[in-house]
Amino acid sequence: MDGGAVMEKRETAAVLALLASAYPYAKVSKETAAVYHGVWLDLTFDDCRRAAETLIRVSDHFPSAAALRREVLRGAGRLAVSPAEAWAMVTAGVRDSGRYKRPRFACEAVEKAVTAIGWREICDSENQGVLRAHFFKGYEKLAEEADRSTMLESVGELGSGADATPKAVGSGQAGAADPVQEAHEVDC
Repeated sequence: MDGGAVMEKRETAAVLALLASAYPYAKVSKETAAVYHGVWLDLTFDDCRRAAETLIRVSDHFPSAAALRREVLRGAGRLAVSPAEAWAMVTAGVRDSGRYKRPRFACEAVEKAVTAIGWREICDSENQGVLRAHFFKGYEKLAEEADRSTMLESVGELGSGADATPKAVGSGQAGAADPVQEAHEVDC
């Protein structure tokens, strides 16, 4: 993601055309395309196209605007790590720093979860299974809140009514041989 990049309507149309080609039964209206455009406005075309290609490979269903946004942010490393990865960071911190020298964690959700439990409690625990379960429960909630905040960092306005879709997408037909090329040719 590029902080100065703004997704153009024709680029949104290209991503939607690619998705419509992969999911030929999907119907994307002009209004729906305008909402997707608002959700993706602060993302780059390349990031959205890569995310769309990933979702096409792993999902049987046309992705929501949020699903594609989440995939872009995940690829950029802006979403929280999994609970298992977070716990691995904590156990590495215990091993590397010990009881008296508390490490700082780059992931804010990990930092908050460790603070909530207490560094010494983590280091001194004799029942790591129970401690891990408590950490996972607290971390998942904190990570969800952090991810939601990151997902909402959008500059777009939803439902602007702008025509961001090519005719083939709007009609639910994906008849173009190259949907990305077709989308670039559409006057948005």
